[in-house]
Amino acid sequence: MSNTLQSTAAASSDNPLVAALRQLPPCFEPRVAAALYALGYAHLQEKRYQQAHDYFRTLLINDPMDRSYLAGLALALAGLQRHAEAIRINTAALLWHPGDPAAMLRQAECLLALRRPAEAVTWLDAVVACGAADAVDSPSSHTERRALATRAAGLRNLIQPHRRTHHDNTRTGNWRSTDHREGSRLSRGDRG
Repeated sequence: MSNTLQSTAAASSDNPLVAALRQLPPCFEPRVAAALYALGYAHLQEKRYQQAHDYFRTLLINDPMDRSYLAGLALALAGLQRHAEAIRINTAALLWHPGDPAAMLRQAECLLALRRPAEAVTWLDAVVACGAADAVDSPSSHTERRALATRAAGLRNLIQPHRRTHHDNTRTGNWRSTDHREGSRLSRGDRG
């Protein structure tokens, strides 16, 4: 486990704020909170990110540690291209719910949007590890963890694809490799 992941998990277990927040009663009745969540989720599905943001922000007043509310707000912020703020929300989600692979994947996606692939790879690797592990303390089901791990592995391969060898390039004659700092990119070449 990386230092970032270890420090997030440690902060959650030792933080008196976490303990205090767990003791707060909800502000909304469950039926009102469910209706607000449904509206926020509908706005997310329709890509109305500002409206979704407003609903999820309000819901977090009700329960600042709710995994679904944190996810909704982070997704709305990412949709609004406010990735740095989404990273802060995902960090809070990981503080309240250490090892949550969905929050780790959202974190990686925001880091990629901010062109920070080296940091994103750490989170993607953690999601892949969650998918392979039989974590009983994970908030996600085994099926969900596997799906998230598959997506994380795909993103990781896009960031750092396997390089084609010179033999592969000359055998097909169709591809040339262009190296970049964050990996290699294969592009269609002209035969000649």
